[in-house]
Amino acid sequence: MKFCRLAPLGLLVSAFCVVAQDVPPANPEIGQLRGSTSLSHTFAWMPDGRTLLSGEENGSVLLWDTVGNAEPKRFEGHSKWVSALVPDSSTGRIYSASHDGKVIVWNAASAEKVAVWELGKPVLGLAISPKAGLAAVAVKDGPVRIISLSDGRELRVLDGSKPNGLWDGPVFFLDDGRSVVATGDHFIGTPEIAAMVAAGKIAPDAGRQSFSGVWKAETGAVQVRMPSLGWEFPKQFYYTARHDRLAALCVGNGAQITEWSVTDIAKALASPVPVELPPTSRR
Repeated sequence: MKFCRLAPLGLLVSAFCVVAQDVPPANPEIGQLRGSTSLSHTFAWMPDGRTLLSGEENGSVLLWDTVGNAEPKRFEGHSKWVSALVPDSSTGRIYSASHDGKVIVWNAASAEKVAVWELGKPVLGLAISPKAGLAAVAVKDGPVRIISLSDGRELRVLDGSKPNGLWDGPVFFLDDGRSVVATGDHFIGTPEIAAMVAAGKIAPDAGRQSFSGVWKAETGAVQVRMPSLGWEFPKQFYYTARHDRLAALCVGNGAQITEWSVTDIAKALASPVPVELPPTSRR
């Protein structure tokens, strides 16, 4: 490798060079976590920033010490792959969701079950709001359900929300703890298309448009529709008030990041009627 420095001398330019041996790039890997006996499908950091949760294909939930590299603590209770993990620092609990149709509430310290919620269908997404005492649960082929954290009761569903088949069904609470970001669809076709769908002559999703959106957890009503692009749909939402962005990692025929302004979302949430909000960027 050759490093050169150019120095101006009047109208001339002189250069002196130092020849150094090529240095291989540093390996960014700082360690490996060993002890899993299955594929890991989802991860979540615990509040201490040192321990890491992983959800396994065989239904296990593992808690890893990423510094001490000890054997992971195991939480056994699911029979199918774990789709979502959410730690709650305010109670010392861990919430795990699985394709076995269950959400299990764990004591993080003892790895014992605190509660089991039976949803009846594969659970594709999970978010909690300790501030409001609510959970949002996305199940296969059904609307997102709002559930009480205190006793696991289903309180209501989000109108028009719908995860995509067996893909992840991301759900997310905004900072107010009462606004839920999820996916949904609504009918934009003609009456003729609606009639053909009702008669079974065309596909049941004909004339329907998918969108990301924000729902009011307390009523189940959609407040903000944020159209997706083509066949793309979100696999994960990311929120950063500091950079004024709500972002969705979308997949379909490819992958892209779609972003909306947090400021614009806040204004839309204050509207007395639902608002359609275009993205600020796609990349």
